[in-house]
Amino acid sequence: MNRDPFKAISVPDLAQKELTARADMSQLLKWTAKRVPWIHIMSMAAECSSNYSPLGKGSSNVFELYGSSTSTALYDTTSKFPLPVVTGIDIGALGNLGTTRKATIKLKAYTDEQLIELQKCYFVPGMDVRCQFGWNESCTGKPPPGIYTAADVSRQKAVCEIASLAQKSPSYDGFQGIVAGFSYNLQTDNSWECSVEVNSAAEAFADGSIEDLECGCARAVTQTDAEGNEKDIVAKYGRLYTMLYDIFKNSAIKSQYFGKLSKGTPEGLHAYLGIHDEFYKGMARTQDGKDDSGWLEGTWINDYDTTESYITWGTLEAAINKYTIPNTEGKPYGQIDSSGISLPKPNNLMSSDPRVCSIPGQQSLTQSKGGVGSDVDHESGISLCSIRLNVIFLMMELKKTFDGDKKMSTFIRAVIDKVNDVCGNPWNIEVVCTGDTQLSCDSAGGTDGGGTISIIDHKSFAPGNTGIFELKAKVESSALRNISLEMKMTGAMKTQALYAGGTQQGGTSSKNDGDATGCKGLSFQPFYVGSGKNKAMPEAEPNKKNTPVCDCDEVDTPDKKSPPTKSELIEQCKDEVNDSTCQALRAEIIREMVGEAKPPHCAGVMLPFDFSFECDGIGGFRFSQLISCDRIPPAIRGKMVWQITKVDHSITANDWTTKIGTVCRLKAL
Repeated sequence: MNRDPFKAISVPDLAQKELTARADMSQLLKWTAKRVPWIHIMSMAAECSSNYSPLGKGSSNVFELYGSSTSTALYDTTSKFPLPVVTGIDIGALGNLGTTRKATIKLKAYTDEQLIELQKCYFVPGMDVRCQFGWNESCTGKPPPGIYTAADVSRQKAVCEIASLAQKSPSYDGFQGIVAGFSYNLQTDNSWECSVEVNSAAEAFADGSIEDLECGCARAVTQTDAEGNEKDIVAKYGRLYTMLYDIFKNSAIKSQYFGKLSKGTPEGLHAYLGIHDEFYKGMARTQDGKDDSGWLEGTWINDYDTTESYITWGTLEAAINKYTIPNTEGKPYGQIDSSGISLPKPNNLMSSDPRVCSIPGQQSLTQSKGGVGSDVDHESGISLCSIRLNVIFLMMELKKTFDGDKKMSTFIRAVIDKVNDVCGNPWNIEVVCTGDTQLSCDSAGGTDGGGTISIIDHKSFAPGNTGIFELKAKVESSALRNISLEMKMTGAMKTQALYAGGTQQGGTSSKNDGDATGCKGLSFQPFYVGSGKNKAMPEAEPNKKNTPVCDCDEVDTPDKKSPPTKSELIEQCKDEVNDSTCQALRAEIIREMVGEAKPPHCAGVMLPFDFSFECDGIGGFRFSQLISCDRIPPAIRGKMVWQITKVDHSITANDWTTKIGTVCRLKAL
């Protein structure tokens, strides 16, 4: 089962002990005097000469960065020039929310012949390159683990081995990805400065094609031309679209597809497999979503009604894994798996349009007509994989993607955005891919290194009992080179600050509305004790509220009506599902969500401070770990925690630095 990338985790004990040791000035000074950074680069290119891979530690004919040699360079006895060297590596975040990584490797060649040899190793698009780096020993006196040099292993195994080593030593880190770009520039001394960009393979996987190019399945279909004339043709579709079309044409075939998808689907995702039929009052539709109702339907003789097929989100993911993702020897290049993702469940959640989806266990506009598979739900939220998706809707979105950029991520994004929309946009949805961290190793299973795509609510946060590591940054005991707190106000927050009378306060108040905070009667809470009163703003009149002036009731007209209630709108949809009734219900669902009871955080609204810091290079920090710092003002530190979203490394012959970026989270109350 794939876990939520934003599920809070703790900083490893070894990394905590290392930073604690560095905060001791006596230990730090001793370590600084003898530490030396090292770099080790390997190419997986079969045609690469052993003189050019590996570069760095362990090779006798290249610049030694590990510290066991004081030599600045070794020379080629034939050319009398130094051999090529690695001058540095920069590793940073990549992709949505920084869940994958990229590396820029800097190389120096001294002759044209060396440049040609480097091209065979590192200037090959799509070629795997492995980077490992660290200190000769940690501040606690521990040496780094042995360098991982296995070449004839899968990318996923290498990624997981490197991630495992990084968790075991704070003086080691590494990365393996594929070459995505390169450049080389001639210098005035006739040497070549080269740069190679290596990206996580997971990022390329997310942008892979949703089309099944390996094979297609022929089906007899009816198409309508521009003049409205129907004709029967034989069309060839990819296997994903064929599955949807077969279920659409003959729901009795659903058990066959259920059986096919059951084979090879991971246990976590398997629990969510389901294909169902549901009935609602509305026009029958073609596979393109066009009217396919009989001529008497929609008249006084006969109402509109239709039964349509649905598959769960888990079934869609299993079908994408089986039918569209390339594989080698039965192992897919990657996978999509949201089986461990639970979305927040607002009060009265429901789908306003059964032509898109329905939500099991919630109020529905449809009636179940049976199917295969069972509904699985999380106690505290909505299991994304249990949401039922209308098969006609999926075929329409799939065709749009075929006609567009054909990317898998585009199709997935379009489907989840529409599901979110008809439910009133209750979630902050992101499509993320993990592929070069311990997280990917926990969930990769039988994949071949492409990574795992998941759909998450990136603002949902539940720290639970996760430990929070507090960094020391005081003058007499600092393990950090610098720290930064950055407050970022949204447009709504700026508006709220303008109209709040200049008073920042923590607690209830009738002087301002606090609409931007989601808390009626509250402004923003400062990070010091006090009201934050602005003398440039006039005092508000007691008990006066900033409410809009509406004159609807002042107009005397027989056409004046009270707006329909949500219950009335639901009944209208049950009488007939169409664009008008569904849009009206959607608007009411949104209005109801906005007007729900005061959120639990309304005891004062903290401003969003993002925390970042830079320190001597260290391994062990990873996406989603929780941290704090003793130099952050106590009023903020007591109510907030920071979740790591960005880990950057910069390594040269003389230094290794690590920069950490975070997002601010409110502690659970």
